[in-house]
Amino acid sequence: MKRLGYWAVAFLLALGVSLYLNRERLRIYFEQIDEKRQNDELMRKAEADRAKLLEERARVDSPLGMEEKAREMGLRKKGEEGL
Repeated sequence: MKRLGYWAVAFLLALGVSLYLNRERLRIYFEQIDEKRQNDELMRKAEADRAKLLEERARVDSPLGMEEKAREMGLRKKGEEGL
């Protein structure tokens, strides 16, 4: 039983020393994880914006969208009277 206790203490001591000696690497590692999470969120937002813009472009490029835009600019069809 004593022998197991010594091994446990030795293991915990080795683990502690290892973590202490690698603290700078661990800090960099966790910073990179955080940065990746932020970049992933920015990418998701950019992809959502792109999808929204593609939808809007498809709507504007359609004949109905072109007519709507022309009416906003004050253009009318032949024979059509304004309000």
